[in-house]
Amino acid sequence: MAITIDQEEERSRLTHEALADVEAGRVIDHNAVKTWAESLNIETPLPVLPRWN
Repeated sequence: MAITIDQEEERSRLTHEALADVEAGRVIDHNAVKTWAESLNIETPLPVLPRWN
């Protein structure tokens, strides 16, 4: 049971951290991520995206 509680607490902490990033504008455009992910199927994929804009 303690492992489950710890996991839920960590999940909650990460969710709040992610929401704070969104509120602060630390996001990456969905289309940029999609284009990058699709490039992984080609011989020379695009470089890894910056952490956020």
